[in-house]
Amino acid sequence: KQWNQRRVRGKSSIITMALEHIHANELILTYGHSNTVREFLLHGRKKRNFRVVVCESGPTVKGHQMAKELSEGGIETTLISDSSAFAIIHAVNKVIIGTHTIMADGALRAPNGAHQLALAAEHFSVPVIVCAALYKLSPTHLCSYDQDAFNKIIGPENLINFSNSKLHAKVLASNPEFD
Repeated sequence: KQWNQRRVRGKSSIITMALEHIHANELILTYGHSNTVREFLLHGRKKRNFRVVVCESGPTVKGHQMAKELSEGGIETTLISDSSAFAIIHAVNKVIIGTHTIMADGALRAPNGAHQLALAAEHFSVPVIVCAALYKLSPTHLCSYDQDAFNKIIGPENLINFSNSKLHAKVLASNPEFD
């Protein structure tokens, strides 16, 4: 119970900072679905008008739910495919994403695809804001040789139609959950 109270307090302290980071008439890009990012943006909407572009986060397409929730909250929202992010990132004011874990060296264990988005933002000098509570800080480091311990491989059913058994026998599909 005490852990849950700390988690809620941490999230609420992040949400209250929305007005410091979101300005009127901005175009914000986000990736996939994050409860913290959603609440952050919805809190900002109480006093600011801005638009949000949501990358769908394939193959899980969790961004569809995020776009729906933001739109229902009164935010003008556009849903795009992940491959379209590079084409529009030059026009956005900032990228706001959530993360699963912040590693000891500052690296993120974020949804698969967030790394490419961060690289595109860096290329166009677009700031990236990561919304994460303190309990997401980890004392561990990512070792390049230990990807199996770092990542989680999810089923490839979103990538391949298994009804074609000839294709299934010839293709190895890897579907990592995190970058």
